[in-house]
Amino acid sequence: MLTQQQIERIVSAIAEQRHNYESDGKHATAIGVSDTAYSFIKSGQYNKIAEKNWLRIAREIGVQLDGEAWKAAKTATYLYITAQLEACQRGHINKAFCDLPDIGKTFTATLYAKTHKNVALIDCSVYRTRNRLIRRIARQLGIEAEGAFYKVRDNMVEALKTLKDPLVILDEAGDISMDALRELKGLMNETGDACAWYFMGADGFRSLYERSIRCERLGFAEMFSRMGGEFLNLTNNRELAASVDEFKRQQVAAVASLNFAGEERRKVEAKAAGSLRSLRNSYRKVAL
Repeated sequence: MLTQQQIERIVSAIAEQRHNYESDGKHATAIGVSDTAYSFIKSGQYNKIAEKNWLRIAREIGVQLDGEAWKAAKTATYLYITAQLEACQRGHINKAFCDLPDIGKTFTATLYAKTHKNVALIDCSVYRTRNRLIRRIARQLGIEAEGAFYKVRDNMVEALKTLKDPLVILDEAGDISMDALRELKGLMNETGDACAWYFMGADGFRSLYERSIRCERLGFAEMFSRMGGEFLNLTNNRELAASVDEFKRQQVAAVASLNFAGEERRKVEAKAAGSLRSLRNSYRKVAL
């Protein structure tokens, strides 16, 4: 059962994200609650929201309910991707970032989306089909995602063309289905220079495009061109570290220094062996 403290943590996160939307109604749509429920939350009538709905909202906006909030270290990945996203959003530029898993790509993009206006972050491993992808982008922007598909799509396109500096981040972009890929190509054509698109993935993302372009599969060369015609990479930069293993250890050390102390820090850092995911799992076990 949720404690009052946990509910207040969710409410605080909702309030922090409110400034990303131009109205309460759009924010309510983005987090998946009715206008009435949103009003209850704002007025402190928390007992009128069912626990399952609190839990769903917490998942939707990424609220950590167990223990203290995870502190974000300014790792090389954090600094690089944040700078990329800022440049893309400000300049309406499309780019693709492809690098190793477990270096903090998704974490950084999630934090960016929470703290910037008019940003939609989509996990394409979950929302991989045309229908689910478009509705998810729409909802992230505070646009009603229920009803006829083409109405939702048209409203979303209009928003992308009129909002100030919209940015769509497509994480796990290698999982996008072919029907969704064709839809994205059309969307990028329609929105032109009004919207920025940022694609992220691991090595399989790069391999998919290289193989598909080589085999002349329809749509891939065109999409690659729209992504900027190159896959940006961070871990190949030897100015940052002598090796990938060293790069990953440096990042783990930076994150561990903010979230653990003393002997505990040394233990979890050694156990993580360069894995941020392992480090985060250790943190959750301590919190429990």
